Amino acid sequence: MNPLFKKIQTILRGHKRFIINDPRLKRSAVLLLLYMKNNAPHGIFTKRTTNLKRHKGEISLPGGGIEEGDKSLLDTAFRETEEEIDLGRSKINILGELDDLFTISGYIITPFVGYFEYPYEFKINFNEVEELIEVPISVFQSTDNFSEENWGYEGDQYPVYYYEYNSGKKTYIIWGATGYIMNGFIDLVFNFNPSKTKYKRRNPNLMFKK
Repeated sequence: MNPLFKKIQTILRGHKRFIINDPRLKRSAVLLLLYMKNNAPHGIFTKRTTNLKRHKGEISLPGGGIEEGDKSLLDTAFRETEEEIDLGRSKINILGELDDLFTISGYIITPFVGYFEYPYEFKINFNEVEELIEVPISVFQSTDNFSEENWGYEGDQYPVYYYEYNSGKKTYIIWGATGYIMNGFIDLVFNFNPSKTKYKRRNPNLMFKK
């Protein structure tokens, strides 16, 4: 195993996860897929198509909502990843999990972290994915690519993180739940956080106020 991936595995195994259990919310899972390219760690991201019901055109990690037949949230992440980019579970080595995340759209997201051997011949499901994006992890380790705003929700203010990545051909903005996940991952693994505002966890009960 690559030394960096071994380090990530050790950190995640020792991390006491923040877990959300609320039967009123829908469960989902995503995969932060890491790989080495030109001796540097990268991650796989997808740009969602405009055909989808939620988060049209946004950049996300492979994954989605739990479905009948899924034996676990990890099973959900594997299934969705294979459906979206044709990367099968036998090719993925899981390193651990990150903190659960609650979204204002009513989902609990459980992020898994894994790696695969690069290069790999992906097959994109264009019904769900408009584009597959390879992003160097270093993008998330620089204040130059980062900005944040405070958004109001149910009378409170929450930071929203934005990461800008210029591939040389296009500029992509990674934000929303994916921005939170990457911010938490970089903070935990590399002890670096470009945000000046401590992340404030949303209270799921706010969604069910009468």
